[in-house]
Amino acid sequence: MDVSQIGVLSLADRRMGYLAESQKVIAQNIANAHRPRYRAREVVPFSEVLARRVPSQPVRTNPMHLQGTRNVGTVPTVPVNGAEGTISGNNVSIEEEMVKAAQVKDQHALAASIYKKGISFIRLSVK
Repeated sequence: MDVSQIGVLSLADRRMGYLAESQKVIAQNIANAHRPRYRAREVVPFSEVLARRVPSQPVRTNPMHLQGTRNVGTVPTVPVNGAEGTISGNNVSIEEEMVKAAQVKDQHALAASIYKKGISFIRLSVK
């Protein structure tokens, strides 16, 4: 049985993937918090990700370029607007990033719980 065909499980799976990408962006922001002129980034809202049908891939502008083997991520990011900068030009707030990380963790736990309950329902119906 292909669980990706079940709407709620597919949605929960996509949400968990989105939240994993979001956590990566938050980690990059924290890692670069002291780098001069670094601009914090965030992922686009989940509703925009759901509206997209085709995952983004790098464009090969020359046939001599090698096809990439690294997963480049499927969630686009945007610069954080309205964030205050420091003297060095950096606009990362570690406190704000930590709050975002905690929110993403909670949202991921919720999506994982929904996915787990969906699988439990399938197992129950098979018995």
